[in-house]
Amino acid sequence: MGLLSARAVVPCGACSACCRFRVTPVGHEELAREHYAAEVVDSGGPLGRVWALKRTADGACVYLEEGRCSIWERAPAVCRTFDCRKEYARRPRPERRRMARSSTHWKAVFAAALEHLAPKETVCGP
Repeated sequence: MGLLSARAVVPCGACSACCRFRVTPVGHEELAREHYAAEVVDSGGPLGRVWALKRTADGACVYLEEGRCSIWERAPAVCRTFDCRKEYARRPRPERRRMARSSTHWKAVFAAALEHLAPKETVCGP
């Protein structure tokens, strides 16, 4: 399965926390192929200035419409492969705490990850 068809299997439901990141980077090849609404922004991290999907005034991705991704079938690779549970699990607790304190976006993503990682209660019997 190639990168273009790979999709993380995440039980997102109505969650759109990852669609509200400050920066959603997009590769040059993807930009040329898909013609996303993108702009050059400072990532605020080690990547420096990158091409990223444009944001609305409230910080959400411009492709987030009525709580759903409007370009799901052709979403950038970073969107197709993102799994909040893996992001949560791969980071040590102090790093998660620091990230959650510094960014409401990471706080929401980690909360979503915990929701998806928590064992669901089952009701047996009447």
